[in-house]
Amino acid sequence: MSTTALPTLPEQVTAEWLSSVLNQPIKSIETTNQVLVATTSKLFITCKYDDDDNSSKDRPSRIVVKGGFNPPLQAPLMPMLRGMYNGEVNFYSVIATLLPANVKTPKTWWAAAEPDQGIIIMDDLAASGHTFGDAEFTWPPARVRQTVEQLAGLHVATWNRTASEPVAATASSPAIQAVQYPTSQTYEFVLQGLCAMFPDLILAADRPETPKEWHSYERIIAAIKRHFATRNPRFSCLIHGDAHVGNTYLEPVGKDEPAADTAGLDGYRGYFLDWQTTHVGSNFHDVAYFIGGALSIEDRRKHELDIVDHYLATLAKLGGPKLSRDDPEVMKEYAKSCLAGWGWLLTPDHTQSTARVHAMVPRFVAQMQDHNTLQTIEEQ
Repeated sequence: MSTTALPTLPEQVTAEWLSSVLNQPIKSIETTNQVLVATTSKLFITCKYDDDDNSSKDRPSRIVVKGGFNPPLQAPLMPMLRGMYNGEVNFYSVIATLLPANVKTPKTWWAAAEPDQGIIIMDDLAASGHTFGDAEFTWPPARVRQTVEQLAGLHVATWNRTASEPVAATASSPAIQAVQYPTSQTYEFVLQGLCAMFPDLILAADRPETPKEWHSYERIIAAIKRHFATRNPRFSCLIHGDAHVGNTYLEPVGKDEPAADTAGLDGYRGYFLDWQTTHVGSNFHDVAYFIGGALSIEDRRKHELDIVDHYLATLAKLGGPKLSRDDPEVMKEYAKSCLAGWGWLLTPDHTQSTARVHAMVPRFVAQMQDHNTLQTIEEQ
């Protein structure tokens, strides 16, 4: 990790600074795109080298520099952003190196954090033929089934630990790293904060339709607090925290792969991005949230339980606990965890497109209704 001060403006990400932190002879850079937002910005950069060798696999060529590069918009959010920046840097620099071999993450060249900044330098996935998930569009069941294997690998590496414990050794992750993560503070506090805009987000005429019995602020805020206070400690592990299809990237299947290995994937496998809300929580938060948002309502009702079974089987196969839907605590925790979908019911249009909000909300409403989520939480 470099001791060089981290840049906070796009113009401070120079060839000289990149040469220093990457320990590479970078001659010049070209910034091909900048996405400067309030939370985490992205600079898309092409590197040129002093010796004109841009083909080495040991050198980054097309990269994304991810960090906070818009100070005016960041300032009011900084208390929340500090945890997000540090959490994602810790994920890529430590946790990602401890995960089972089945879990795939973007190639990361460097990562570092300071109190008010965190920067990650990774490969530009689009430059290597990858595309990205979009919450407006659903996925085929086979790809959702494949992608929950990624969640199983993440969860098993830190199964049954508390927020105060270091990431401990497992059969698949022998190293011990003293990295601590918060509990559900980020997601829980975001949900509670968004509830302050309840009339504009739930009751407004231009918002997606929701059941009338959900139109009580008092009921929903009480359910959110109760859910996070009553999560079953049997299922505690490090989770992605915001595992929806908009936080994924898609890798094309190999042209020479057997048809049996790629059936139903529609040409792509799914993997997760954007680990800013990583925290210790219930594994079923990730699983229910991802399945509920990735599938059409019809496909979820038809394939949901089979995909849950596949997730549980993968968890056991990777050395985790042997869980079954026959265990009433398993499906109770799953039903409660469908509450994660409220993050989209409470999503302002300026943070996600109107089309995405209107696409996702009906999926999560149907999932929560099918699993009697609010009633299950209230009966705790």
